[in-house]
Amino acid sequence: MAWAARGNASSAGNPNAAFVGPITGLCTSCYDFNATTNPEATAVRAAHLKYVRDIVGAMRPRFVNYAVEVNMYLAACGEARWAALVEFGNDVYAAAKAARPSAIVFPSFQAAFLRGQSDDHAPCHGKSAQPCVEANIAAIAPLRRDLFAVSAYTQMDGVTGLPNAPPRSNFTGYLEDILARLPPLEPLAIAETGFLTTTLRVRDFPRPPPRWSPPSCFPLLASTVDAASAWLSYLLALSDDGVYRGRWALLTWWSASDFLPDDVEASCYTKPCSAYPQWGRDYVYCSVVEAERKAVSPGWAGEAELKEFGTMGIRAHSDLLLKPRLGALWRSRCASCA
Repeated sequence: MAWAARGNASSAGNPNAAFVGPITGLCTSCYDFNATTNPEATAVRAAHLKYVRDIVGAMRPRFVNYAVEVNMYLAACGEARWAALVEFGNDVYAAAKAARPSAIVFPSFQAAFLRGQSDDHAPCHGKSAQPCVEANIAAIAPLRRDLFAVSAYTQMDGVTGLPNAPPRSNFTGYLEDILARLPPLEPLAIAETGFLTTTLRVRDFPRPPPRWSPPSCFPLLASTVDAASAWLSYLLALSDDGVYRGRWALLTWWSASDFLPDDVEASCYTKPCSAYPQWGRDYVYCSVVEAERKAVSPGWAGEAELKEFGTMGIRAHSDLLLKPRLGALWRSRCASCA
């Protein structure tokens, strides 16, 4: 299994991997890739195919993810536009393989959306994931791939905003429900995953418990290093399972080191930024948080977007030392990776 830790300049420049797909998450506004209904799509598709050929030819990567978490497009945009995206995706696959025949080329799929349990309104929320998994595996089957790649951030599934809710610690079945419905012996990859190691707090969350009044600092996602370690332990145990042993090609953890300090992740800066010494540490981080709150509405969502990957690192932000247990687990499989 190849290992990588994403995030920060060094790991983002990993020479073994390339991400070349169009953005296909929920922020796409459901772009129409069908040239019959959207004449512009012809030029867009041609330009992207040229980009893929050029970038894959120049970088010569071992792995090429040509459509990141592409099933989120299906969930957001529906089947009517999915067929055109599949057709385009297969063209992208062919372009990447033509540029570098030895590359392992694939799209990635978001696990919570495959399970139909991404939030409180998802079709299989609060019940068996099996019907959703079966339907979604069938829907993605026409996309060409050299392996099956999944992204998984279990901590963010179905966030309800309950204060101080303990982080999940038992993950049995989470990926097995998906993997069991794949072709036997198909190669596998964790395209991206991670787990916060510090509780994420936001200001002015709209569903406070009794006596919780803004601008209190609301614990939106509770977490610890031990909780993150439990998730990584689950993934390692899965890779060692006799059913899946030898099939894993890649595990990518987000990220090599935290991009936010622990105290910033846990702080909501309830005072105005001007209350801190100008250009001091608190002033700078407060200003960054406030900029995100102004860029996204409602403000708490912008703050959450900034922080949701903030402390997923194998190493701490402050001193770049390996985190207890989490770092040891990582190094046990890949001494040179972090």
